[in-house]
Amino acid sequence: MSRTLRISLAATGIWMLLMMLTISFANSAEPPSIILIVPDESEDMEIYIESGGKRFDSYVDNYVFEAQHRFYAFNLHKYSSTVVIEEKDAVLRIEMDALESTYNNIFTLDLEKGELIDGKTFIRDAYLVALRVMMTILIEGVIFWLFGYRARLSWQIFLVMNLVTQGGLNIYLNFFMPMQPYFIIGFVILEVFILIAEAIVMFVAIQEGRRIKRIAFAVAANLVSLFLGGWLLTFFQCKTNSVGQYPIERAAVDSLN
Repeated sequence: MSRTLRISLAATGIWMLLMMLTISFANSAEPPSIILIVPDESEDMEIYIESGGKRFDSYVDNYVFEAQHRFYAFNLHKYSSTVVIEEKDAVLRIEMDALESTYNNIFTLDLEKGELIDGKTFIRDAYLVALRVMMTILIEGVIFWLFGYRARLSWQIFLVMNLVTQGGLNIYLNFFMPMQPYFIIGFVILEVFILIAEAIVMFVAIQEGRRIKRIAFAVAANLVSLFLGGWLLTFFQCKTNSVGQYPIERAAVDSLN
């Protein structure tokens, strides 16, 4: 067994171990009752829910283009609720019917219209899918070049292969995000199949370079894109505060108190 193949197999083993540890932590997470997506949230905005005479505050994940408010109160489904958005001296109150499910209810807050949208918006989903696919192709393209592939046909096969595999993977992920606790099991299984599929394509379709180098590239590229790509996506998306484009004062006038 060649040294390159041994290193590739060892790296794959480490990758699988880390992903299994990730699954164990993910399965212990409590699913939220409500996830409220707020595009372009202002840094001085406060959002909470009033339900059954009680106030429920959220856990907030801040991103460059949106904030995600997670509410973990499981008795919210028993009552109709009011989403309250406060910003400076303005208050926006949006009524919400009793929830059909006790967890994983996703809403998008449209501050410009002063209303809740059930689920996620198509534009948001398309943007995130395209961003993840482009970042993955960019990262793996650098590795492909470093492995010495220069032929035009090799690059054409590489691009088609990644558009199919990474496009399918990220469309799948989009159905489950931002709900994170359990979808990662399917994510790991699909990543294994993608690694195998790309190794087969590299072995059969690309004629440039030795076969062992092609398989080594498939392993290396998937490992690097998994960890480095995830880190880059978090780095560019997450930050402490964001600047809103739609202050509450521009929301529907009849919703203001």
